[in-house]
Amino acid sequence: MAYSYIHFHDSGFYANDSDIVVFARILLKVSRTSQSLPSAVATLLEGWNESLDSSGPGCIDLRLDGLADQVSIDCMCALLDMAGYTWGQILPFGICSNAISDPSPTCYDT
Repeated sequence: MAYSYIHFHDSGFYANDSDIVVFARILLKVSRTSQSLPSAVATLLEGWNESLDSSGPGCIDLRLDGLADQVSIDCMCALLDMAGYTWGQILPFGICSNAISDPSPTCYDT
């Protein structure tokens, strides 16, 4: 089992690759139901497909540094809330709650 380093601005941690893939794919699915996304979030999410498809074990980069402003961070937190409501306990929220220290999303650890 491989672990990739997830970073967001000045902090980071290692996460299990399979958790990262589940987290990213579910957030991508949820984002497709959103009416409009800030361009930074849309660009970030578009890059996730390529990153997930082309990254080897231990090399997945979610590029969370692309969330550079509060509007983008708030939008990502809203997507997390939507995913939590829809997918509940199967979504490994620890990945994002560790990277983005924001109390607004409801995080469900698996």
